[in-house]
Amino acid sequence: EYINASPIDNLGAGSLPFVATMCPKKETFAHFWSMVWEQGSSIIINLTHERDRVGSGPSDKRERYWPPLDPISEKQSSKWPVRPLTLATESCEQVPSLLRFTIELHGPVPADGSARPTRTVYLYWYSRWVDFPSSSSIGARPFYANAWAVLHIALYVLDQLEAIGPGHWAICHCSA
Repeated sequence: EYINASPIDNLGAGSLPFVATMCPKKETFAHFWSMVWEQGSSIIINLTHERDRVGSGPSDKRERYWPPLDPISEKQSSKWPVRPLTLATESCEQVPSLLRFTIELHGPVPADGSARPTRTVYLYWYSRWVDFPSSSSIGARPFYANAWAVLHIALYVLDQLEAIGPGHWAICHCSA
């Protein structure tokens, strides 16, 4: 199985490692959740705009890869080795447009046939992320809005990442 993702662990002493990836497309939902499981990740940061075009076509920018899923993906998820189940959704007061989804992730079926192991994953979706067409957009108001949001998201999530401890890989993606 393949997922377009890059581990980033060389940012210097004290930096927490993370995986940079693109927003999963329907054909990679199962691979994405398997990567989350295999990396032991419990934090996903989704930087896509709520008005981005939804779909898995070449020009589509985002997908809903966590439950509730569309009917086709919901049916396919019964065959995924790792299955997500959304337990709760809440807003973040510190960062407008940041939602936190509490997801129970059910791991692969053990070889001995016992019950699937589970773990809790928090998916943070910043639904106001703005993509920029070129470097000339740097310095524009939306650029600074993104920078402010990313800084506050990092500060908000940092305590959770540090509590998890070293060796934990957060997952971060935008649309591309």
